[in-house]
Amino acid sequence: MEQHSYPLQRKWVIWEMWNQSKEFGSSLDSMGEVGEFQGLHEFWQHWNYLPHANPLMLFENPETKVKIIIESINQSIEAIGIFQDKIKPFWDDPNNKSGSSIYFEIGVGEIHRLKDIWDKLVFSLIGETLPYSEDIVGVRIVDKKCSYKYEVWCKFDGNANRFVNKALQIKDEIKELLGVVNIQIASHSSS
Repeated sequence: MEQHSYPLQRKWVIWEMWNQSKEFGSSLDSMGEVGEFQGLHEFWQHWNYLPHANPLMLFENPETKVKIIIESINQSIEAIGIFQDKIKPFWDDPNNKSGSSIYFEIGVGEIHRLKDIWDKLVFSLIGETLPYSEDIVGVRIVDKKCSYKYEVWCKFDGNANRFVNKALQIKDEIKELLGVVNIQIASHSSS
């Protein structure tokens, strides 16, 4: 088994999701893995050198409307995600199908907070510091052009009442951690 300096509880994968167009046949065709890590050293190697650590380097500039186009696929990046290994960042993945996402948006007027919020969410994810972290399978940020949507994806544990309670506790922790007020919970199965 490979040694990892300062191993994390789980292995994580960095994903990018591209602007969906007619060229892509399915959700899986419009996303790709860009890195993986299982230890802190590997994480910081990615976070310090990949542009995915700073969404402003990949998303459309709201002031100039300049898009970053990925040459190999001739598309812009629509979302960035960090997900547990072997769990894909789309709702049809068997691990996500009956789960939920806890989400909130910030407007382009708060673009100066974009990286700070993203960092805090990712650090809380890989550090397993949010309540019921074992039920959280990933985080994602989506460029909605007029706002930025942050999502925390949770798996369903089979008990509806307990699941709702867990989601509410995670939501409260995110509210306290990030100072955002309007946080929503959406069931994946109802979308």
